[in-house]
Amino acid sequence: MTAIRSRPYFWLGAAFVAIVIAAASPLIVAFMAGTAADVLGCSLNEGGATPCLFLGSDIGETLADMFVFGWLSFVTLPWG
Repeated sequence: MTAIRSRPYFWLGAAFVAIVIAAASPLIVAFMAGTAADVLGCSLNEGGATPCLFLGSDIGETLADMFVFGWLSFVTLPWG
C-alpha cells in the first residue's frame, strides 16, 4: 500500500481546511480592510470611498472595495 492511500485523514483534513479558507476569504478581506482603516485613522463604510492616506497615496477606494467584498461571504460561506 502506498503512503498516500494510508493517510486518508490527512487529505480529508487538508481539503476541509482549503474549503474553509476559500469560503471565509471574502470575510477575511473585509476584516483586513476594517483593520487597516482603523490603524490609519480613516472612516470606512459601504456608502462610498473616503480619503485615506497611506505613504502619501490615497487608498480609500481600495479599502472601500475590499470592505464591500465582504458581502460575497453571504454566498461563499453557505457553499463552503
